[in-house]
Amino acid sequence: MDSPAAMPDDVKDQIVELIGCKREDIIEASAKTGQGIEDVLQAIIHRVPEPTGDPEGPLQALIFDSVFNSFRGIIAYFRILNGTLKTNEHVKFVHSETDYHADEIGF
Repeated sequence: MDSPAAMPDDVKDQIVELIGCKREDIIEASAKTGQGIEDVLQAIIHRVPEPTGDPEGPLQALIFDSVFNSFRGIIAYFRILNGTLKTNEHVKFVHSETDYHADEIGF
């Protein structure tokens, strides 16, 4: 959107063809200029549903990525579906049946 060579109408056509959305649902935005950023934030608030998990239930989480850091060890990125996780709690990975210590939690 912020480039003189931008072709917003052509790109909208490509997006509609690729993901099958409605043309009017496409938000014109530029992180460089700030154009449309408020619209993007409002769309997230109104279009993305809130989590439906049970925070009081047993912990269930889905790991979607992990990396090895030579200083920290394994860092796992996961989405909590049910329950809660706090620093210094132990977690068990069902697949490997291995227990781990959650020494740091972030979001």
